[in-house]
Amino acid sequence: MQLANAIDISKKQLQNLELPIIIGLDQNNQVHFADIVNLQHILMGGSSGSGKSTFEHSTIQTLINFVPKEKIRFLLIDMKRVDLIIYDNISNLITPVISDPEKAFEHLERLVADKNKNIKKIPNTMVIIDTFSDLILHDKKRFENIIEELTTDSANSGIQLLIQD
Repeated sequence: MQLANAIDISKKQLQNLELPIIIGLDQNNQVHFADIVNLQHILMGGSSGSGKSTFEHSTIQTLINFVPKEKIRFLLIDMKRVDLIIYDNISNLITPVISDPEKAFEHLERLVADKNKNIKKIPNTMVIIDTFSDLILHDKKRFENIIEELTTDSANSGIQLLIQD
């Protein structure tokens, strides 16, 4: 399929999506999108080389390229400083990419507090946690409490999670 046709088809699909993400290609190599607002949260698991990081990068790139920066902000947590560090200079980061577990917990707890204050949905907040098992190893109970709080009705507050093991 020619690139120009793919872009035209993609623009049509994107018209009604608040926070579009690419979910894959069909058998005809047509790009398909979903709205992360409708999905609310994504938990990714799988073996090395199964495409988790590729999906993570395509999600960030799609949001950066198709959502105005004033309508979305990012909280990126990458404990190994491998995959997400390349996004350290995007303008709508809440903070530079976090690799320290205590800083990660502090920022996540701040999001919980904002959610509990019923902060309105503009801008949306996309939280991406690469290798959440590192946070669990640091403080399992605290991590469980934060994730439970963030996933409980957080979509109404504009918080979406993409968490990778």
